[in-house]
Amino acid sequence: MPEEVKQDIYSVKEGGFDWDKWNSYDKEWWVQLKMDLKEVRLLYSTLSFYLDNYAGTPERPPEEESYLKFLKGELYKMIQDYNLTHHSV
Repeated sequence: MPEEVKQDIYSVKEGGFDWDKWNSYDKEWWVQLKMDLKEVRLLYSTLSFYLDNYAGTPERPPEEESYLKFLKGELYKMIQDYNLTHHSV
């Protein structure tokens, strides 16, 4: 496994993010992010590349892959919404 991934706090078992306690984290706090279409497409492309090269379990937490697929789908919806509402001939 590459050194960068070993140091990722979300993949470290000891002292890292505790995926088993995910449901007990503060869900009252949230953030809103403002991006233009170019940024959405870039993030979609980045997630697509990452998922195509995804290491999977046991290196990565199982919850991560399903969340990344969900996020990719949400970004795809944003792109399609833009294409539908801002398309001109």
